Amino acid sequence: MQLDECETTASRTKERQVTIGVSTKASLHTAIGVLAQARGESLSAVARDMVARGFEDFETRSFTESQSRLLASFESKLATYCEGENMQWMVRVDRRLATRIKLSAKEFGKSASYMAAICITDALVKQTAIVPGAVVPTELESAKAIVEQFKGPAVRRLADDIGLGKRGPLLSGVLSGKTDAPRAVLRALSLKLKVSIPLLKQVFNESFLNTPIPAFKAQGEKPEVRLEKQSWEDAVKSLKLTDEDTAALLEFAD
Repeated sequence: MQLDECETTASRTKERQVTIGVSTKASLHTAIGVLAQARGESLSAVARDMVARGFEDFETRSFTESQSRLLASFESKLATYCEGENMQWMVRVDRRLATRIKLSAKEFGKSASYMAAICITDALVKQTAIVPGAVVPTELESAKAIVEQFKGPAVRRLADDIGLGKRGPLLSGVLSGKTDAPRAVLRALSLKLKVSIPLLKQVFNESFLNTPIPAFKAQGEKPEVRLEKQSWEDAVKSLKLTDEDTAALLEFAD
């Protein structure tokens, strides 16, 4: 290596860095620490690397994907790290990278802190050098984890949030894949859960295919197994609501 090349390399390593404050759940910070330990590097160095890798992917995909789809993809991974207390921590990045992150954050209506967080989780998902027992989820696994959070009262609240009223059982059928969700419901769920529609469909389809066969004891009796998804119309009518409420829910149908 020539002397001038050495000087150039040295100047790059000493280039001034900028601090970006990041607010996440403790589980994300822990995951970075696990990766750092596996690599034999400091947590700050790994966090900096994850931001850079994740943002490069974000910037590249922004040329070919819509803003909503791109954000949904990145945000679905961040939502997976939902355990633990809220944490405020810092990541130091190259000054030019920090400027690009801030500009993109402004373009997408997000803060630089949030942009850094979603970029970190995107890069984490793609890493394979993770110690056993600390595997980072894939995009599909992240989507499944988000959907699985909604059970019982949480389903009723989610139904109300997306315009179905407190129709928990109706939404439960959708989330389990047993009820065919119309596009309007899928769009509302995608916006609320920050998971892309294609991923939601895949999660629902897999849930339906993996539905366990109910047990039965009486001789000669067979469990009722649904081989096809229930239509939205049939699911709504099975609730036996008032004509007005039924009509309102049927307006969601394709």
